[in-house]
Order: sequence, then C-alpha cells, then structure tokens
Amino acid sequence: MSKSSIARLLLAIASTTAVVLFVLWDSERTSPGPISSTHAVEKELVAPDGCAACHGERKGDMASACAACHQAIAQEIDSGKGLHGSFGRARAEVCATCHVEHHGDEIPLVGELAFAGAGFPQRESFDHPHVHFELTGKHAALRCVDCHARADEAVLAKGEKRFLGLVQECSSCHEDPHKGRFARGCATCHGQEQPFAAVASFVHGDAFPLVGAHAKPACLDCHPKGSAHEIEALAGHAPPPPARTCVDCHESPHQASFVARVADRAGVVSGQSCALCHDAAHPTFAEGLQSLMMTLPRYALR
Repeated sequence: MSKSSIARLLLAIASTTAVVLFVLWDSERTSPGPISSTHAVEKELVAPDGCAACHGERKGDMASACAACHQAIAQEIDSGKGLHGSFGRARAEVCATCHVEHHGDEIPLVGELAFAGAGFPQRESFDHPHVHFELTGKHAALRCVDCHARADEAVLAKGEKRFLGLVQECSSCHEDPHKGRFARGCATCHGQEQPFAAVASFVHGDAFPLVGAHAKPACLDCHPKGSAHEIEALAGHAPPPPARTCVDCHESPHQASFVARVADRAGVVSGQSCALCHDAAHPTFAEGLQSLMMTLPRYALR
C-alpha cells in the first residue's frame, strides 16, 4: 500500500471517529436550551428522559404529543371551535408558531410573542374573534386579568386554566337581580356602554311611553318586587297582569260617578279618561289642566 493510500485511510478513520464522537457528545446534551418553568414543573418532561414526551417518538409527531397534555386545545382543533379551532388544523397543529420553547422564562409560552404569532401585535388588543362576544363600551376598557384572573401568572398549578373555561353569560360576572326569572337576554335592557345596573337600551313602548313625569320614577317604583307588576312577571315567565289605568297609581279627586260619566261620553274605559284633562308632561295632575280643558268637549262636564 502506498504512503498516499495509507494517509487517505488514516484521514478517513480520523474523520469517522470525529463524527462518532460528536454524535455521542450531542446525544448527551439534555436540551438545546432550558425549558420554561411551566413545563419544568412536570418531571416527565425534563430531559434527558422527557424529550420524547414533547417531541414525540418519531419525526413529525410533536402535535400529537402536545395534544396528549393539552386536551382542551385538541378538542378545539378537532371541533373547529374556539381560538385554536379558528386557525384551521394545518396551522393550529404547528404549536411552535406561537408557543416558543427552550428559552427558559425569557419568552413566556403564552406571552406577547404568542399573541403576535396569532396575529395580534399586543395581548391587550386581542378582540376575541373566535367567540360571539364583541368587547365594546365598558368591556373594551378591561384588562385581560380583569376577566381572566390567572392571565399574568408565570406558572399555573396542574389543571388550572389561563384563558380557557369562561362562559359568556352576563351572570358569570354580574349579579343577576332577576335570579334567572327574566326570559329575555340581558342585552334587551343592559348595554355595554353604561354600568350594568343601568337600564340602557330598554324602550317602554308606545302603549305607555315614559314621558314627562312618568320618566322620573325608577323601574322598581312602578314595578316593585313581589307585586303582580314586577319586571320578571312582565318578561314572559308569568302571565302578564291586566293593563293599569291612571287610578291604579294615582288617587282621583273626582267622584266615581263623574269619572264614569266622562268616560262614557268620551267613549273610553272608566279610569282611562283622566288623560282628557291631565297629561304626563307636567309634574302634577293639576298643572296644565286649564290649557287641556280648552280642547275638552263641553258636553263631557255636564
């Protein structure tokens, strides 16, 4: 064998040995970087034995490994619902697009970078595109932690949720004064622009418009709890009571015979003839009476 052949053989042996030594050294490495505290508390995920728990036993199996631990997310993807379900399976199953690991706690798994990966440059600008709950009015000014109590916690205990698990019912955050007896949705009366206690969007209707003096009382002044006219009874859970007339709320200064005669002459139901002389635009029954009497048929008072 020539000297050049021997040299090439020795070079090949040395190269092979170097590669084998590098592979052996690399296999002893526990991780390309420290894992986050969230994962580090799970002993089965810690290297060197825990790598496969996240990366899977074979190439391309990482999505299944993530789904095994994060079952709620997997259900969203399978059902096409929720935030992860809205991405589509092909995108949603590439978890590392949003959740970057092996940087310790320098890059939180569910931090600004994760929201940026989902298309939101800032976490606080997240507008819940996956749920039918648009944040407007007072809700738009809330911080994440105001609704999601664990939003800012670095490490969650096993089983705790950061953003999942909430429901959209108003009563999950606000005390329900109707105790579930109101058949209509809260938005029928309460908007998001004003405090929940305010009746922001309810319209009383043409049958009994709240104008003048009638606009001043609070709801409970005319619809006290426990009465036949309480709000809950009028909302569809119970047969509504008969319509009220003026004399149901106001004491009449007139004799019953006079009221009946006026109602008969005017062709209205007794007790509803008060509006012929008195209107709700004035604070009291007496005010405005003189101007209204000018239009009252003269025979009504005979």
